[in-house]
Amino acid sequence: MRILFPTDFSEQSRKALPFALDICKRTGGSIQLFTAYDLPYGERGISMSSLLEAMKKNAEVNMKNFEQELSSENLSISTDVVMGNPIRLIRDRSKSGEFDIIVMGTHGASGIEEILIGSNAASVIENARIPVLVIPPKAEFNSFKHITFCSELKRAEDEFTLARLKKFALLYGAHIDILHIQHTYGEKGSREHLSSALEGVSHSFCLVKNQKLEEAVLQHAEEHNTDLIASMTKKYGFFEGLFHSSLTKKLAYHSHTPILALHKNE
Repeated sequence: MRILFPTDFSEQSRKALPFALDICKRTGGSIQLFTAYDLPYGERGISMSSLLEAMKKNAEVNMKNFEQELSSENLSISTDVVMGNPIRLIRDRSKSGEFDIIVMGTHGASGIEEILIGSNAASVIENARIPVLVIPPKAEFNSFKHITFCSELKRAEDEFTLARLKKFALLYGAHIDILHIQHTYGEKGSREHLSSALEGVSHSFCLVKNQKLEEAVLQHAEEHNTDLIASMTKKYGFFEGLFHSSLTKKLAYHSHTPILALHKNE
């Protein structure tokens, strides 16, 4: 797999590195270490040119040191240091066809912080067009042997997305626990549809009655020793987005278990 690894060189972003290296080794793939630097719009001006130059130099030095740390891995590793908004730049790269997956750490967020500033990982999930593997601060490196996939049990679930989930599960020889939070009824024939799409992968179905989606998913993951929570992202219009909250995005804030955000083929 061709992996895009965004980093700000923090401890939290480095938490995701063992996962990216493992995927790269398993697939014989490549990793691009990516960082972006920028000034807040309110701080822009001619007088800021020296500050931008200092930020660029600092980012390049940090990236060079990071690359040297990984020189003994004997993997295909490239680097990219760019000026600009990191979320926009990551989104553009996810649409370029150059990468198969984004692997990144998250600082997490809670309370008023979640509402006002959110987290970079959640913003990447919302804007990316390829799978995003998010590693929370408290996650420990482990092989993905047990995946919980959050499903609405609908026959229309995107086969392209399910194929990506299947490929990831086969990479680790993982079992997929298809979790349906039963505040709505699944569609007739949905189990057969999912089983067909995941043929060749060990999987089972689990129904849980709970009105609080995020709470139910996190509780299930903890009780079943889940190594990875996979969920399909949804897109809402601007006004709809004011009244809905993406489950995948909320999980990125609060989960201690890695999250695999899957996107529909658009």
